[in-house]
Amino acid sequence: MRAATRDGLEGLTVLHRLSASEQREAAWRQGMATLARAVVDERRPVPLEGLDPNALLNSMEVAVQGGYVERLDWLSGPAAAAALYEVAAALPASATKRKLGRLVLQRLRRGDAATFVAVATQLALGSQRALGGRSMRARVALALSLPIGTVASADALALALISRHELSQDWLRIPATGSLPSRRLSARLLERAAREAARRAVEGDDSGIRVFCTRPVREAWDRLLADRETLVWRHVASARGLLASSMPVFREEMHRHLDPEFTITEFNVVDRNDHVATLLTDPRFKIEHDPMPGAADSTIQYRPLFQRPLTVRAN
Repeated sequence: MRAATRDGLEGLTVLHRLSASEQREAAWRQGMATLARAVVDERRPVPLEGLDPNALLNSMEVAVQGGYVERLDWLSGPAAAAALYEVAAALPASATKRKLGRLVLQRLRRGDAATFVAVATQLALGSQRALGGRSMRARVALALSLPIGTVASADALALALISRHELSQDWLRIPATGSLPSRRLSARLLERAAREAARRAVEGDDSGIRVFCTRPVREAWDRLLADRETLVWRHVASARGLLASSMPVFREEMHRHLDPEFTITEFNVVDRNDHVATLLTDPRFKIEHDPMPGAADSTIQYRPLFQRPLTVRAN
């Protein structure tokens, strides 16, 4: 962790040592702003690890008594909720920990979509039971169903849900064998998780890519990609295209499915969306196969999901 970040976070452990209220509030604001940036913007894991838990507890008792924990309007909703969650998680068992936990729960239930997704992502990484219940599952499903880009951190939530064995069982593997709405949600979950994994891969972080190499995820992936319903397989096809630049096995699969012997139906079912996703995320990707049957001259027509038609010329 960078020294500037560490220095800012240490301000959260010294409030009880400061005599002037202005100094305490300044240290509080600096610490919470640094913590929020580390969690929401930089997505750094366990940013408070290494700090003295007893000093943090004494400092948070001062923050609670001074009303600082309830006056966080100067931070965005997602940032405030995420920072409070991290502080509560780092505290030892105490009344202050329970107080902060209740405040986080209030923000989870009453906050907007961005706030809910930010807290749900942290809960998915730290607690299996927190995302149980019908109402919670419905809100998670709604967040994943929002148009891409509406809530930026929804992709991180999707990746968190398939990263842990227990949550992957509940959110991906079992629904992948269920009804059409369940299978569609599982497929959309893979697509959103692939977006986050691809984004991290560009930054040099392959932790998201490794999730898609695990056997349980690949089994659900293969089942959903082979689904007969367009509402299901198209999301997995897009996910494969997003990951193709980082996972050679998917790139080889896509090239293999461009075999001229494939019928136009097989081509449409397997590769329309994943090739477009790859072209949009990796400009270096080139189609080196002959045009598919039905394509005029040497041009292959693609129509990616939720975007205007795109024409790609085969070399």
